[in-house]
Amino acid sequence: MAEIQQGLFGEDFIVSHQKIDRTNAERKARMVAQRADIGELPSVADPERRERGLQSLVEFGLSYCYGYGGALLEHKPSASIIAYVNELQACMDNGGLLHAVLFRGAGKTTWIKIAIIRSISYGLLHFPVIFAASATMANLIIQDIWSVLEFSPTYAEDFPEISYPISCLEGLAQRTLSQTYQGERTQIKRTANEIHLPVIEGSPSSGAIIVAKGAGASCRGLTQRGARPDFVLLDDIQSRKDAESTIRTDKLENWQR
Repeated sequence: MAEIQQGLFGEDFIVSHQKIDRTNAERKARMVAQRADIGELPSVADPERRERGLQSLVEFGLSYCYGYGGALLEHKPSASIIAYVNELQACMDNGGLLHAVLFRGAGKTTWIKIAIIRSISYGLLHFPVIFAASATMANLIIQDIWSVLEFSPTYAEDFPEISYPISCLEGLAQRTLSQTYQGERTQIKRTANEIHLPVIEGSPSSGAIIVAKGAGASCRGLTQRGARPDFVLLDDIQSRKDAESTIRTDKLENWQR
């Protein structure tokens, strides 16, 4: 805000920030702070669509992960996939165990990614962990999840508390260190195997964490910000090489226990 002062003969004039800053360092600090703060969040564009996504994982996927360039979903789900998706939703919403067996390429991994995005977006989960066959596959899962958070146009419209702070980074990771909302750091983080959602007071997703690791990776003592995982998914953890070796298969089975 500019400051109004009176001149020698009583006239009002505006003093710019550049003039009232005592030093170049003060001016630079002020400019950095202004650039780092994201301002007010946009309003939710379609509350009813957002509510439908809470009620149905299928609706969430079709609303936010389908129908735009680079979307996770290329086709609408078949009846058999919808049955699997409904079981997955029930397990993630209410807890429990689910062992899903589908033919390769059916979309099981894609819907796992969508289910994780939905669960953390509504605050149903705060610290899901995914194990894939390898660290490379785990990294791809993180990459695809982040892509929805950053680039899905409908998700940006209905989940501004997540997507807007991420979009304000403009793809520059170093901005996560200084970005603020209402004077508090948003603490966004993205690495090869982790995503930390923005810390936004009042948001159900505030500070949620997603971790993806390769099968066999250490999972004991896994904590972040004092929290422990509240859901674990194993996604095709057996590779072709594993399947051909009884030793590797036994190791995987022992690791799961």
